[in-house]
Amino acid sequence: MKLSIVIPVYNVEKYVSECLDSCLEQNIDITDYEIIIVNDGSTDNSANLINLYAKQSNIIIINQENLGLSAARNAGMKIAKGEYIWFVDSDDWIEPGILKRILLAISLCAKDCFRLNYRTVTEAGKILKDYTPLKKGDESCQTGMEFLSKDFSFSFYAWSFVFNRYFLLKNNFFFTEGLIFEDLQLIPRVLRKAKCVKELPFIAYNYRQRKDSLVNSCHVFITIEQPKLIRNIRV
Repeated sequence: MKLSIVIPVYNVEKYVSECLDSCLEQNIDITDYEIIIVNDGSTDNSANLINLYAKQSNIIIINQENLGLSAARNAGMKIAKGEYIWFVDSDDWIEPGILKRILLAISLCAKDCFRLNYRTVTEAGKILKDYTPLKKGDESCQTGMEFLSKDFSFSFYAWSFVFNRYFLLKNNFFFTEGLIFEDLQLIPRVLRKAKCVKELPFIAYNYRQRKDSLVNSCHVFITIEQPKLIRNIRV
């Protein structure tokens, strides 16, 4: 198994089918990757929609009480079998054919993590902006600290990295449960430990801007606290 995609789900009945379809409609063999869906105690129709995918041979569904995003991601990580792991949010979607490009990059050079370009889209799916700090031809490996020193502005989304699963487990890099916007706590710690981060120059992910999303409700905290946070990281 080359890749595990972990998708936490909580009350996203409007979006979850688009997310899952994007992960399934890829041009690689289904034996190369698994999709782990963690239903975190959804109270809307999300669970019923997820169950429609249960017959897919590379899909695993976990149902748990509502414990939060961190706990859902951790539950998926603990049973994942892929050499690499990608955390995808259930209200977003991935690009067509992107798994083939990611797996090709992995086959050419095994690294601690790969950084992905992405775009933001409206709630209805209209493209807002492409985030492509890396241009083709500038894809050399760098340490995590080198990466942090030059690209601090929007580096803390878990879905913008594909991680070596053994690297995460070896260093006990799990998401801290009970935190709001837990990516801010984990990703800098991971990067400080990473010996090699490789950036990939193509758009891989579509990040939906929802007015009621957790990230938007925490925007002020993120903006104010990021510089302080990086100074106080402990590995």
